[in-house]
Amino acid sequence: MKNALVGKLTFLSYFRNDERMAYMSDYESVKIIPVLHRNSISFFGIRKKENYILFKKHSDKLIALDYDNVLSTYSIATGKILMRHKLSVPIIKPTQRIWACDAAD
Repeated sequence: MKNALVGKLTFLSYFRNDERMAYMSDYESVKIIPVLHRNSISFFGIRKKENYILFKKHSDKLIALDYDNVLSTYSIATGKILMRHKLSVPIIKPTQRIWACDAAD
């Protein structure tokens, strides 16, 4: 961005429908940068929200525990899975229930 031109189109433009940001770097080119989604359904290999017990954000990582007692860690910056670990001792047993705290859960 430090090389952006001074003039009419030097500001950073955000295109919500296309999930892109753009700026004009010289008179003949525009730099277009995709914006990564930060919701849980856009990570590589992640299942629907109903399949998970909990999510936890820790610095630049998203940690998810599913009903199969698999703990998965994803990079928020890239969306890639960093680690997947099957827990030897189940945290949630089939007889236990998790109660929703609001209507969206």
